[in-house]
Amino acid sequence: MVAVEDPERKARLAGFTGGNAHILAAPLFLVWLVDLKRLRDIARDNGNHGEGLNYLESFSRIPR
Repeated sequence: MVAVEDPERKARLAGFTGGNAHILAAPLFLVWLVDLKRLRDIARDNGNHGEGLNYLESFSRIPR
């Protein structure tokens, strides 16, 4: 997790999400980082194929 308070950084993050105003208005914006490869490795090590880990519907926009 990363805590972001800097207005310029919050504005850049808001740009990645289509300009969500709540990011700009928040005094503190928390960003959770996810390592999908690590989750897939854990699933594989526990006898699971990790179905569903390739889907990114929970992300509003993936920066390119």
